[in-house]
This record gives sequence, C-alpha cells and structure tokens, in this order.
Amino acid sequence: MIPIIRLVLIFGVIILMAEAKKTTEFNSIISNAEPQDNNLQSRLIGPYECTHELGAVVPMKAWGHRKCPQSKETVDLHMWLYTRNNPEEPEVFKYNEADKLKNSNFSSSKLTRMVVHGFGGDCNLTWIVQMRRDLLNESDINLFCADWRKGTIYPDYGQGAANTQIAGKMIAIFFNNVSEIFGPIGPKLHLIGFSFGTQVCSFAGSNIKNCSRITGLDPAGP
Repeated sequence: MIPIIRLVLIFGVIILMAEAKKTTEFNSIISNAEPQDNNLQSRLIGPYECTHELGAVVPMKAWGHRKCPQSKETVDLHMWLYTRNNPEEPEVFKYNEADKLKNSNFSSSKLTRMVVHGFGGDCNLTWIVQMRRDLLNESDINLFCADWRKGTIYPDYGQGAANTQIAGKMIAIFFNNVSEIFGPIGPKLHLIGFSFGTQVCSFAGSNIKNCSRITGLDPAGP
C-alpha cells in the first residue's frame, strides 16, 4: 500500500512541476510579445515614421510589432445610410461621395448617428443590425454604419489598430463635406463605436468641428 501512495505522490509532484514550467514559459512568451509599458507615446511611436496622403499618422504597436496605416484604398471605408424610409436596405456611399446625399433619404434637419464596428467586424453583424433597428424605432434619424472591414481583417490585430486612424480620417472627410453641403452637422452628430470602432470615432470626432457626442462601447487596446 505504501509504495502505491509513494507513486501517487511522485506522480503528483511531476504534474505540478510540469504545470509550473508551462506557466513560466507562457508568462515569458507574453512578456516578450508585449513588453509592459505604460507610456502611451512609446506604444504609439515606433523607431520609424509613417506618412499618409490623408495627413499625419503614427505607427502603432501591438504584440511587439509596429505597423503603419494602410492606404485609403485598402481600408476601403463605406458609409451605409439607413432611415425610416429604408430601414433594412442601406444606401451606400464612399467617403468622398457626400454630395450624393442630395439624392438620398438623408435629411439634414434630423439627428445623425453613426455606428462603427470593431476588429474583424462589418456592418452586417447581428448586434449592429439589432442596434440599427432599435435606434430607428426610437427616433426618426439618419443612421450611418461605417463599414471598414477591409482595414481590420483577423488575425492582423496590429494592422487593424493602425488603420483606425485612416478610417477615422475618412469618416471626418465625409462629414466635413456634409457640413459644406447641408450646413454644420457636428452639433447634431453622435458617433458610436465598439472595440476598435471607438478609436475610429475618436480620430473622426477630433477632426469634425463641434461633434456633439462620442460613445465608446468596450474600447480595445492599444
């Protein structure tokens, strides 16, 4: 009986040692992959600089890698417009096609809300569809969904983080053009972002004059 107990104890010790080794190795991998650094500037600014046709951008670091934003053609952001006149089928516009709103269901007299998806998402996600329906049921508004799916493709998290800057700039260009055509939209504009969509809204809102409100839902790092 005693030898059996000893074997059980020895086996248990071996398992504990193996698990401890796994934990140590895992912590080492995480530590090497993403060094702990609470300095925001060092997380954003890499050893090199980025340039972009839409203006100033910075490389962003995620999982130990720094990446510059991709081109506006790659990010390929589109604005999907829903109203009570077209609650299920969107009218779709490129970021530089605000003038086409003249022949759409858009109404400059109404409140405008915009929803932005996060990493690996798109405007067809179930939660976005439900939110869209709920918001339109609640109020007679212009509801946009900014679809930038090509700029935030799984599993390239770092590239998605960097591309939030470009998606935000493209949205700002769109709404600034709306203001030039229909009058100031900022005071009647509410931006809603989830995950990386929150960062997109931040970059957009900082470039839209008098943007009245930004709501961030579970903002993602970095």
